[in-house]
Amino acid sequence: MFPPFRKGSLDQNKLKQVGLNAARMKDINGNPDSLFFYNLLPIHQINKEKGIEPVPDDPRQPFYANVAKYTNLHAVGELELGSGCGHNFETTNAAELLRWDGVLVTDGIRGGSKGAMLRRFDNYPGSKSHDPDIAKAFTKTRWLELKRCVKLCNNLTVPKKGQEGYNPAYKCDLIFDTIIKNVNAFALCANPDQCGDETSFVTSHLVNLGQASCSMCGTSQP
Repeated sequence: MFPPFRKGSLDQNKLKQVGLNAARMKDINGNPDSLFFYNLLPIHQINKEKGIEPVPDDPRQPFYANVAKYTNLHAVGELELGSGCGHNFETTNAAELLRWDGVLVTDGIRGGSKGAMLRRFDNYPGSKSHDPDIAKAFTKTRWLELKRCVKLCNNLTVPKKGQEGYNPAYKCDLIFDTIIKNVNAFALCANPDQCGDETSFVTSHLVNLGQASCSMCGTSQP
């Protein structure tokens, strides 16, 4: 099922270069810890132009540091929080935004709450939905405050619809762009095939035969 040309490999030299070792793959109890691999979305700042490079020749591009910057710009800029009108806004940072995402992940691990995630913060006696890790990481008001502000781009400067350079996915493109580039940075060799699933196989097979069927009426066209 898996011929040799489909086998890929990570670059062990680059992984060691950025700090991967046996200890980093375990938590304090010796259990598997995936935080290092989550650094495909780096928590730390990486800016070669400004000389910010904690790991020499770090092949990754930053993520959470940029999200923190865009979130703070959106909060104090467009939303005008902390400008003397309404509640003050405490600027966020990469570590806090990692915990913010972690709340969503933890809720999913517990089976998801189908839109009732805020119940995870409930700490009244007898609560079945309360999660101590979520409640310890955030207050409910702070989590909601960041939910209002989180941005993956500079909303003030990014090209909008109808403008030159407009990207329809500009509001969420950063996370995919970062993961793809950082996975490629650690790949020694990779499967040359494109991704596909059972819904794309039949169509591609028919196209290879020189025809494709219309799913609406069943007719075939060259």
